[in-house]
Amino acid sequence: MAPFNTIAEIRAEIKKQIHEQPKGNQLVIIDYLQLIAPAVTQRERRDQEFGEINWELKHLA
Repeated sequence: MAPFNTIAEIRAEIKKQIHEQPKGNQLVIIDYLQLIAPAVTQRERRDQEFGEINWELKHLA
């Protein structure tokens, strides 16, 4: 898969892949959380942004 900027883009690509190959292997690996933009960019600290990104990724599972 190509690089994505947001969780929404990742979610859309996963749904697209599942629709295109419903019986295929389904595994998503995210290597760099730092490259994902949080939904809310008004956080005071970067660790809060990572916490939000982590929470959103867990809800994708």
